[in-house]
Amino acid sequence: MPELIKLIVAVTSITLGSILIGLLILIKELTGRLTPLWLWIFSICVVCGGVHLIFAVKI
Repeated sequence: MPELIKLIVAVTSITLGSILIGLLILIKELTGRLTPLWLWIFSICVVCGGVHLIFAVKI
C-alpha cells in the first residue's frame, strides 16, 4: 500500500510542477518579463522530486 501512496504523490507532484512551469512560461509570454528565479527552481524541484519518487517505487 505505501508504494501506491508514493506513486499517487509522485504523479500529482509531476502534474502540479508541469502546470506551474506552463504558467510561468505563459506569464513570461504575456508580460514580456521573467518571473523570479526561485519560482522556476521550485517548479523544477517539484517535477524532479516526483520523478525520483517514481524511480524509488520501481526499484
